Amino acid sequence: MIFHVYHFHNELSCPINDTDLFLSSFGSVVDSLEENNVTVIGAWIDGPGHKSFYIIDADSADDIHNGLHPIIARGTAVITPVADLQERSKEVAENKSLKEARRIVPLRLYRCELPEFPYQINKIDGLVT
Repeated sequence: MIFHVYHFHNELSCPINDTDLFLSSFGSVVDSLEENNVTVIGAWIDGPGHKSFYIIDADSADDIHNGLHPIIARGTAVITPVADLQERSKEVAENKSLKEARRIVPLRLYRCELPEFPYQINKIDGLVT
C-alpha cells in the first residue's frame, strides 16, 4: 500500500546546525525505512520550511513506525494512505465503484416545528424557510 509521509519540525528542533544529529536522523531515515521492509519511492525536503516528504510502499504500520525511528524525536509525522488517481479514475469511469456509491443512504430532511427556533426545514428541497 502506498503512503504519503509528511514530517515537520520547527527551527528550535532543527538538526541542521549539528551535522552528527542531522546525519543520524534525516540523513539515515531512507536507509532505516528500507531496512524495515518499506520501499521508498521518493523523498524530498523543504529545508527552510522544516518539512520533509516521503512516498513509500509498505505492508505494515509497524514497518513504517520502525523505519521512521530516526526522525520520530525530531518532529511530527503525518502518514496518509494514498491511491493512484489515474487508476481510480479508470475504475470510476468503468462504473466499478458505483456499487459502493449506491450503498450510501442519502440524508433525508423532514419538516419539523421548533417552537424555540422560528425556522422550519422543508422536506422537499432541504432549504431552511
